[in-house]
Amino acid sequence: MTPEQIKLVQQSFNKTVPITEKVAKKFLTMLFAIDPKLKPLFADDPKGKRLMATFTTFVKGLSKMDSINGIAQQMGVRFKRMGIRMDDYMTIGAALIETLAFFQKDDFTPSIRQAWIEGYGVIASIMIRAANEQSI
Repeated sequence: MTPEQIKLVQQSFNKTVPITEKVAKKFLTMLFAIDPKLKPLFADDPKGKRLMATFTTFVKGLSKMDSINGIAQQMGVRFKRMGIRMDDYMTIGAALIETLAFFQKDDFTPSIRQAWIEGYGVIASIMIRAANEQSI
């Protein structure tokens, strides 16, 4: 990710802070519409509060990856234990990006979308790698 892409992601995400609960609800609705079998995996966070806190941590940490690398690895192992598979990361990423696009409308430009794709890809790849290295 370039420094400009990191800045775009962080600025874009900051727009969701005042409406975090709405964003979380829409994200979960979109996610479960895309793949209903993921619903039980998020049963312990029905309003998406922990999920949004995690997204916040990752977005803030994009500018200093070494500070979130360990968190992403731990989360990847936890996700594997929860039953989240590699292809589920694509579904989660798609739901996240479409949720942001829904709320940001015309402000969600192609360059911001691409920055989010890159950013999510970086974090997801760390999580997937850690999950694959972990034996349950």
